[in-house]
Amino acid sequence: MFFISEIFAMIVTALAIGYMFQGILPGTGNRREDFIRSAIIGGAAIILHELGHKFVAMYFGATAVYNANYFGLAMGVALRYMNFPVFMVPAYVSISGNVPGIAFSLIALAGPLVNLALYLVSRVLVDKHLLNTPDQFMMVHMFGKINFWLFLFNMLPIPGFDGFQALAGLFRG
Repeated sequence: MFFISEIFAMIVTALAIGYMFQGILPGTGNRREDFIRSAIIGGAAIILHELGHKFVAMYFGATAVYNANYFGLAMGVALRYMNFPVFMVPAYVSISGNVPGIAFSLIALAGPLVNLALYLVSRVLVDKHLLNTPDQFMMVHMFGKINFWLFLFNMLPIPGFDGFQALAGLFRG
C-alpha cells in the first residue's frame, strides 16, 4: 500500500537525483534528455532500493513508509548547482512495529540486495549483448554501475548504513 505522500516523495527524489546526476552520467548534449535519463537511471536505483526495505518490512508485519529527505535533496541540488561534490541520503523508509532481530537484519539487507540484483541483471544484459542500441547499452551500463556502488556503499558496517543495521539486528532481541 502506498500513500499519496509517498508517491510525491518518489517523484521529488527522482527529479532531484536527475538534476544532481545530470552532467555526471554520459550525456547526449540535450539538457532536457540528459535530465530525464539521469532521473530515470539514478532515481530508479535509489527508489527501488528503498522499496526493497519497504516491502520486506511489510512482509514482516511492520508499517513502512517511503520518505524523501527533502533537506538532504535540497542541499544536494544546491551543492550540485555550485559544482561541489554531492553526498547525502536522498530517501529513507520509516518502519514502525515490533520487528524481531533477524527480521530487522533482513529488512536492512533488502535495499542493498535489490541494488545487487539490479547490477547483476544489467551485467547480463550488457555482457550477453542483449541490448539493441548504443543508447540502451549506455543506459543499462550506467544503471548497473550506480546499483553496484549503492550496494557496496550501503553494505559498509558504519552506523546509519544498512550494513551496520543488518549486523545490529543480529544482536537484537
